[in-house]
Amino acid sequence: MFWKKKKISKKSHIKEWIKAVIIAVLIAIFIRTFIIQSFTVTSVQMENSLYAGDYIFVNKLKFGARFPVTILSLPFTNNIYADWIQIPYWRLPAFGSLKHGDIIVFNYPVESDPPIDKRVRYIKRLIGLPGDTLKIDDKILYINNKSYDTLYNLKYKYRIVTDGTHFTDSILNRYHITDGGIVADMGIFDFFISPNIADSILNLPFVNNVRILKEFPSENTWSYFPQNNYYNWNKDYYGPLIIPQKEKTVQINTRNIALYKRIIEVYENNKLFIDGDKIIINGIETNSYTFKNNYYFVVDDNRDNAKDSRFWGFLPENHIIGIASFIWFSIDNSDERSSVRWKRIFSGIN
Repeated sequence: MFWKKKKISKKSHIKEWIKAVIIAVLIAIFIRTFIIQSFTVTSVQMENSLYAGDYIFVNKLKFGARFPVTILSLPFTNNIYADWIQIPYWRLPAFGSLKHGDIIVFNYPVESDPPIDKRVRYIKRLIGLPGDTLKIDDKILYINNKSYDTLYNLKYKYRIVTDGTHFTDSILNRYHITDGGIVADMGIFDFFISPNIADSILNLPFVNNVRILKEFPSENTWSYFPQNNYYNWNKDYYGPLIIPQKEKTVQINTRNIALYKRIIEVYENNKLFIDGDKIIINGIETNSYTFKNNYYFVVDDNRDNAKDSRFWGFLPENHIIGIASFIWFSIDNSDERSSVRWKRIFSGIN
């Protein structure tokens, strides 16, 4: 008896190949949406923890993966979508919880036009949890009267005065100085560096003076949230501020309403009207408000070259994407020649 060899047509082979590709794409979309996703760091605001050119993986399981709000979008892109259909915010069950010091990726909440999951993505250090009391006093950040700043290798703006000598590229590279530059040709420079680097630079023979630059209390307050006359806060003197917590009630009046106005109107979709000294929410005069959701406070590790919650306010829970897990690749594009940062590949994040 002879067996006939089944002939596989070219058409069948193509169908199998297409099927395999579709399955692979669906698996990739599932992993990217609900488990882990890669992001690229593009700014210097999180140095010395993360550098521009770092490629990081973000863990979505720990806090619970956020289900896509905009379901009509092209996979693996963030700017090709249709907002005709948007589903309510919902997360999968969490495998853990957020904690002080986590570096998180989130959608920028101050944007109003794009859907939540299509807004610009930021990466910052989480420092304020719901219900926490936050305060910055003379650049030192306190959470519930405890300082966390000593745990991180932070950067600040320093004024450096030399004998007229300029910093060469080799010196800048030696101390990993990537942010800042010359202020005056007579030998005055402003660099964003860590305190230990500042101490090292002071020992250079041509350096006369190194000092950290600070804002005085009540100085330059209009740049900082909530941008009104009652709260005279700035980046070096901020708070005390209680982070809003779900189901917690706060007393509100015309002096402090600036803190909660965006939460009430935008994040929690109420109609707010202020008539003289009266606050009217959804047509009812009130002097209190109960939060429907949790909120957070984030800061940059490059504290004096930042764009964090001190400038734009509270971070709503539904904008959080996940927690930065580790660096899987890193490339330095600061010079004309790009170079791989081999020591940062597959390294953890502090």
